[in-house]
Amino acid sequence: MNTIAASLVGVGLSALLLSGCAAAPAVDAEAIDSRVDSPEITRVQTGPLGDAAGVIEEQFPNDYAYALFDDDNAIHVAFKAEAPADAVAILEATGQPHVVVESVGFNAADYQAAMDSVVRQTEKYVTTEREVSVAQDPSIGAGVIAVSFQSNDPSLLGDPGIVKSLEVDAPFQLVFDDTNTSPVADFEIFE
Repeated sequence: MNTIAASLVGVGLSALLLSGCAAAPAVDAEAIDSRVDSPEITRVQTGPLGDAAGVIEEQFPNDYAYALFDDDNAIHVAFKAEAPADAVAILEATGQPHVVVESVGFNAADYQAAMDSVVRQTEKYVTTEREVSVAQDPSIGAGVIAVSFQSNDPSLLGDPGIVKSLEVDAPFQLVFDDTNTSPVADFEIFE
């Protein structure tokens, strides 16, 4: 039954194409260039690299530190010490641009533990008027933990010295991210 349905769909699409109704519209060079940065193309380029990073994180948990994509869609995969040869081979097998970062001094579990510590330290600064956001941000630098505030009150968006009161052990470092200062969303609570 499925083969009959597939044949009918194929015949119908062929007839539509031959009639001209399904002809592709003319596209100029500018329109083609604008599609190069489309999310679909980016996903196709970065998908294998993201998959490779996931495999590396799973197979080398004591070595893997983090991964991030740069503006050119190349992935940077960082390792606590020297990158395992098998991990590098996984990246190279993608045929996509990548950068191996070695000797950052921590692995993903260490990075998560440091961030969790900062989250616990910032809980006392959360109010109904201000939320605190804590995130790993290796795009700023290896081991960076970014802290930012969200509030509807602009006076509560700046860092009043809170970040200086927080502690994190090396090789991690704290930065106040003043670019992530979105307003607090008003959520309706359903009971």
